[in-house]
Amino acid sequence: MNRTRLLTSLLIVFYWFLSACAQAPEVTQGPSPAVFPMITETPESLRVQLAQKPLPAAEQPAVTKHLTSTSDPALELSNSIVIWHAWDESEVDSLLEVIDGFKELHPYVQFVVSYFPFDGLQGRYRDAVVKGDGPTLLIGPAEWGPALFDGNVIADLSQLADQELQASINEAALAQLEYKRALIGLPEAFRRGVVIFRNKDIIPDSPRTLDELIEMATQANQGDVIGADFDNGFYFSGAQLTACGGKLMDERGNPAFNNAAGVCWLNLLRSFKDSGLLVEFNTDNDANLFKAGRLGFLIDGSENITNLAEAIGVENLAIDPWPVTERGHLSGFVETEAIYLNPTAETDTRQVAWAFMEYFLSPEAQAILTDPTKAAHLPTVKDVKIQDRLMKETVMAFERSTPLPVIPEMNAYWGSMEATIQSIFVEDVDPISAIQQAYNKIITDIDAIRAGGN
Repeated sequence: MNRTRLLTSLLIVFYWFLSACAQAPEVTQGPSPAVFPMITETPESLRVQLAQKPLPAAEQPAVTKHLTSTSDPALELSNSIVIWHAWDESEVDSLLEVIDGFKELHPYVQFVVSYFPFDGLQGRYRDAVVKGDGPTLLIGPAEWGPALFDGNVIADLSQLADQELQASINEAALAQLEYKRALIGLPEAFRRGVVIFRNKDIIPDSPRTLDELIEMATQANQGDVIGADFDNGFYFSGAQLTACGGKLMDERGNPAFNNAAGVCWLNLLRSFKDSGLLVEFNTDNDANLFKAGRLGFLIDGSENITNLAEAIGVENLAIDPWPVTERGHLSGFVETEAIYLNPTAETDTRQVAWAFMEYFLSPEAQAILTDPTKAAHLPTVKDVKIQDRLMKETVMAFERSTPLPVIPEMNAYWGSMEATIQSIFVEDVDPISAIQQAYNKIITDIDAIRAGGN
């Protein structure tokens, strides 16, 4: 089981030039200072400028409902939309296809798309915006959002995103971008999430309830075959608070588990072992058993879909919806990738950039980004047609998922919650005492984080 929480990015070379006049492709190694001076400082960056002459009025298509009015050449030619990202080649192909679709609606808009290595992108963006430069839009993980917002380098979208748009987005995905009562970005895709995998060759049917899951797993214990092996490490079990109708923290980051729901959660984790299921704690044993074809149910990260499918056969792999309980349902943490708006962009540019952001989350654009032969992104928008079965099952599982908190206060939770879970398994600590100890430690650590401004 891959426990790595950092996303690695490949250096890429991409090409593409879109023109209504069908001109030959043009790729440059750095943008003209007249177009965007900031990128001249980064010779390692790659640039694609997409420009298109206006279509005749009769050929201009109607504007979709998320785009504001019709195209205004005077407005749209006033500035280019500059996008910084760390996507790989297949993802860039999809990005350019999305831009192509947007330009059919707004043919006067110009784009400058630049790649930067993932590890340096956040800092480069922050430094550029502080200097009054930077791109119009940034694509990056939701976990970057709070620090960028606190640094005043991304915009609050609360007044731009209407209820219709927000209602079209998966609730857990949207919640990851809600910070200090602001909407600091739009979740363009799920990066990854914890899901429950099932080997259909061992357990043919999907359980609807936790009781059914335990019964199926128990019946599957035959010889060297094991029905279920669950990792109770906090990243894999923390979201299970939803099974008891609870949650980890409130909107300000203060603990919300010091109650009956928190005690119920610890008892739930202990009940897995008491019911005859195997229990791990941040090991690879469960994944190895699953890949060997000896395990029925596995809780693991969605980023491991490909490896698991190759091991047991894609036809035998399923991703189930989270089973329901008497008080709620099981769940897993999910993480998203966002598209952010530069708050220093000129008013005209911001207007066009927002129209593009809305289009980015339209079903048409999301279907392009979901294409399994290209970007293969997991869409955050509801009711997007998904071609790949496992991708579709993953998104369905994410409907009952929990946003992984990315606010600074979350740093106070990891160590204490891991220690709390271990204490009830290793030291047999009473769950009530364990919850209280975790609460006290987290409160102290949160106070330190807030006092230090971290």
